[in-house]
Parts: sequence; structure tokens; C-alpha cells
Amino acid sequence: MDCIHSKTEKLALKDRVLKLNNESLPLDFFPKLTHVIELDLSNNKFTHFPQDLLQLSSLKILRFSHNELGNLADIHKCKTLEELVLDNNKITKLSSQIKKLRSLKYLSLENNDLAYLPDELGDLHQLEVLRVSQNKIAMFPEDIFRPSSKIREIIANTNELVSLPGSMKNLENVERLLLGANKLRALPHDIGNLQKLSNLWLEDNQLEALPESMTKLTSLQKLKLSNNNLTRIPDITLCLELEIVHLQNNKLETIPDFSNMNRLKVLKLAENKLTSIHPGLGNLPALKDLSLNDNLLETVPPELGNLRVNPFSFSLNGNPLVSVPQEVLDLANVRESDFPLAQHVCDGLYIGGLGSAKNLRFLEANKITHIVNLAADGPNAPETVKNNEVFRDRPDFVYYSINVGDQIEGAAALMQALRGGCLEFIFDALKDGRRVLCHCHKGVSRSATACVAYLVEYKKMSLDDAFAMCKKSRQCVKVNSGFMSALQEQYGDANLE
Repeated sequence: MDCIHSKTEKLALKDRVLKLNNESLPLDFFPKLTHVIELDLSNNKFTHFPQDLLQLSSLKILRFSHNELGNLADIHKCKTLEELVLDNNKITKLSSQIKKLRSLKYLSLENNDLAYLPDELGDLHQLEVLRVSQNKIAMFPEDIFRPSSKIREIIANTNELVSLPGSMKNLENVERLLLGANKLRALPHDIGNLQKLSNLWLEDNQLEALPESMTKLTSLQKLKLSNNNLTRIPDITLCLELEIVHLQNNKLETIPDFSNMNRLKVLKLAENKLTSIHPGLGNLPALKDLSLNDNLLETVPPELGNLRVNPFSFSLNGNPLVSVPQEVLDLANVRESDFPLAQHVCDGLYIGGLGSAKNLRFLEANKITHIVNLAADGPNAPETVKNNEVFRDRPDFVYYSINVGDQIEGAAALMQALRGGCLEFIFDALKDGRRVLCHCHKGVSRSATACVAYLVEYKKMSLDDAFAMCKKSRQCVKVNSGFMSALQEQYGDANLE
């Protein structure tokens, strides 16, 4: 401590386990810091502010995160403060006196115990950043945002907000508004006035509708609305700067035509009620992530095959698809495991993933009645193999399930189960003119091992030819090394690759 000089401008004392009146903090410590501009006392054990801090007439930046503060006491007397960071404390309220910090530009109080914010925060006319995530705030004061507000960023995720104040219209300079994981049921009707807003995060709320004025958010780049109750959305395709749109897990039956959004990179539409999508999606030059899984799509337009960004993430699992256009199947970096379909190997034997086993439309269209279920997580997993027998209560489906995980050490158990009755189950069903789906989670390793073993034992193929046939039918097939070794040991072919 004796090395501190009066010309010090920046001082960090993090992770020192400091306590007020502790011998490690001399009584004349703070008075020596007259010229300190930035002070970091994070990651200590202060329970209240040292009063001598209030004497630091040059202090502009104070970081006090990860302590044990219960209140802010006389912090308003540090009138020179421009940045105040108090995250991860035990603060339950802000005094109205906070309005005296008239130079404050940045205030962060994340992960505390705040239940409300005082009206007087609106008197901080220089404030640009307000961060209050992970508190218990149910609402903002009605007039907290004053005309000519300079606020650029509000981060209030993970609170209990049920509504937003009408004074939101005064946030003419706000660029980031992050309000995820609250209880919002509606947005202000004039939210479209926020012309500089580029990031709007509203995921994990209870929104049922969005105001039409959102179409005026012409600077918007990132919009997150997943996990709400939306049944429709305004024509946000008028927001031509959008790059990321998250709409998964809502109740959308239709969406706007996104085909004019040349900047769009990510479009997440999973877990809705979509029955169709516009073919223009296939013309988006920047799109690299399109999730359509778990909707009600029976078909997709072949124009999706025009998407050329590499790498490209795409999923159609969980839809009642019967077929997918070849143009879409041929997309670069998209594998069969991204679709709820299985591929025909021979004689009515199909190989696929769990998505195909859940796709009733596909099963019925292809007259599949017998299902070999290899999609378990192993005998020690809490989820039992029966959970993947999706249609076991229907008399028109017959299951044969094997509880072996997709690990190398499970090879011997899998081979024993296959030869102990599973392969015979497949043979008997096919002999009777039935059709069989053999599936695991992704249709890559375990189901391929079963199909290869069947082809060798009952079609009298060589191991290499059997593997080549499965690979030709389903290109993503890749048997793990343990299962390969078990096949080689059982069937004596050393050239399996």
C-alpha cells in the first residue's frame, strides 16, 4: 500500500478479499488517492461503501462488482462519476438521491435484488447506458425516459417486467433494447419511433401480438422474439437492415415474404405452425442459418436449393414431410439427418434418424409398419428406450428396441442384440411383405450397423458391398470405429472403410 502515489490515475484492487477496517486497508488509504480517475474494487467483500471514497474529487470510473453491498448509501456524493458498475451485489433499492450524479453516463446494476427503479433516474440527462438485468423489476416508472434522452442501451433481461412505459417514445437515441426473459404481454404501440434501434431482444416473454409500427424500425439488425405466444407478426420485411431474426417457439401459421431481405443471415422459425414457406427464401444471398424444424410443413419449395452460403445450417426435422425436392437434398453441408425422412436400402428396408420415426405422414406414405428403434442413450441413461417408441400405442406399428448407446464400448452389446433376434425380426417382416424402418438418433452409425449386418447375414453380401449399399442409400452413414471392429470380427472382412 505504501507504493501508492498522488499522481495515480488508475488503480485496481480486485480479488483481494478486502473488508472494511481490515488491516489490509489502512485508515488513510483512500485520502492518498486524490488524483485517481478509475478505481476497481471488484471481487472483494465490502458490505458498504467506504465513506472516504466520497472524498475522491477526480474519480470518474468506479467498479464495485462482486461484493456484498446491500445499499448505495451516500454514493450520490461522488458527483464526478461518469461510470458506475455495481453488478453482483445485494442491492435492494436505489435512493432518489442518485439524481445528483449528473455526470453519470454508464450505470450497471446487474444481478442484484432491485424490485423497482426510482423516477429520479430520468434526471440523469447524460446517461447513455442502463444495465439492470437479473433483478426483480416489475415495471419502469412511467416517466423514467425523458425528452432528449441520450440513452443508447438498455439491458433489462431476466426481470419481471409486465409492461413498458409510454415514455419509451422518448428513446430517440436508443440502439440496443434487450428485454428477454420477462413477462411482457404487449409493446408500446409507437415503438416504431425508435428510429436508431438496431438490437431488439424480446425472447422468453408472453407477447401475443406486435404493434404495426415495428415496420418503421428501419435501422433494426437483430430481432429476437423466440418463446412467445405470437400468432402473427407485422411485415418486418420492410426493415431491410435485418440480419438476424429469431421467431422459434411461437404459434405462427404464416410469415411475411422475406425474399427481399438481402442482408438476412439467420432466420429461425422452428416450433411454430407453418404449413408453407415462400419460395423466395431460396434467393436470399446472405442466408446461412435456416431452421424450419417442428412445424406442419408437408413440402418445401425446390427453390431452397438455391441457397449457396457455405457453411449452411438447415433443419426440417419434426415436419410431416413425405419427400424433399432433390435440389434441397443436394444443398452443400446439409445431410440426410437434417430431414425427417429415411432412405430405402432394399426390399422394403429403410434407414433413417429419429425424425423419420416421428414422422407419421412419412411412415404411412411409405407403408412402414415395423420399426427397429436404436435411438436410446445407453442402458445407464435416465431416458429409457421406450420413450422413442413414438407410436407404440397404435396397433399398426410393431417395435423392436435395443438399448445401446452410440459409444465404441457398446459394440459387443449391439452385435449381440442384433444377432439375438433383431435381424430375424427384420427378415420375418420383409418376408411377409412388410416394410421396416431401422433408425437411431441421426441415422448415421447404429442404424447403419444393423442394416449392414442384415445385408451380410440375409442377403449374403460381402461386408464391403453391404456397407457400400447403405452409404449409397444414405450418404451421411458413418459407422463408428467400435461398431466397425465388431462387424469385421463377426463377418471377417478387413477392408471396411
